[in-house]
Amino acid sequence: MPPARLKPLSDDLPPEVLRLAIYLRERFSEVDESVRNYAGLTGVDATSIRRYLHGERIPPSSFVTKLLTHASERQDRSLTLDEVREAQNVRLEALRAVERARLRVEEIHAQAEVAEAQKTEIDERIQNFVDLIEALDGEMGIVEGETQALESSWSRRAIEKAPRAVVARYENDRKALVRTEEDIKEEIDRLKIDLEEAEAAKEVAEQRCQVLEDALKEAQRVYALVVDMVGRPDLNLPQSIVAYVDNRRLRWGGIVGMCIGPLILYALPAYLGVMYQMVSADSSPLRIATLIGLVIPVWFAFGIRRLERAGLPRIFHFVWAAGATAVIFLACTLLPYKMMFWWS
Repeated sequence: MPPARLKPLSDDLPPEVLRLAIYLRERFSEVDESVRNYAGLTGVDATSIRRYLHGERIPPSSFVTKLLTHASERQDRSLTLDEVREAQNVRLEALRAVERARLRVEEIHAQAEVAEAQKTEIDERIQNFVDLIEALDGEMGIVEGETQALESSWSRRAIEKAPRAVVARYENDRKALVRTEEDIKEEIDRLKIDLEEAEAAKEVAEQRCQVLEDALKEAQRVYALVVDMVGRPDLNLPQSIVAYVDNRRLRWGGIVGMCIGPLILYALPAYLGVMYQMVSADSSPLRIATLIGLVIPVWFAFGIRRLERAGLPRIFHFVWAAGATAVIFLACTLLPYKMMFWWS
């Protein structure tokens, strides 16, 4: 499939991933094969290849090397070391971009936690200042009351007639109350200044939290675009394991496996079909449970098809598995009626 027939690349892709997708499209155009044919040639799922070419998934290193090899073979030339090195570097840069996106989310999230803790600390300071000011206002009221009581208990004439020692004691008490009142006023004024500074700091902290929240949303959006781009790493399996997987008889466990496979694929839907008709129409929950049981053979057949027929789209495997199971199930739903007809 030529690159012109592929859908346009998303503008939201990171530059490194975009560069990788463009590079893969250029190499794939040199192969001059459709996606489906190339999937059959390489044994890679066609959907995965489309994701590689659309920048939706970062391919494993082995796929990149195979693509370069096939492209060079189509052009009747040898694959050079520089080409392999360049391709793998482009792929690694895309992987680093994905990791940087994840780290960016973690970094902003950590900064947001610190900013939120700072805001909470400022809130506590503000509350402490408010409580202290309220307490000092209460003390101020008490001192003012004592001053008024002291002054009201002594008239000017009483002061003039009172002994000098009594007058001196009165003056000392009044001055002490005045000094206490002034000290309380100074402390209140100082606390109000601190309160204003704390409120200003809270406003800055709230703005900081909002900026980090917006940045975190953007970082999460970018990370959501790239988080699924990295698949599982290549597995360098020994040839003995590869032969084991490719050998159907060995893979399913010899005689036991050869019995379990057909039982799940064919006997189970047949059994469910018979049971579906034998259950009375009033037992709707049992019939629903029977239909739900069909998921097991469909899923099992789908997995076998994908393993044994790699390269074809998943929808083909699913349609085959669901269709085969449905045919067996529907055929066996008629079996009880035919048996009753024969017995009668």
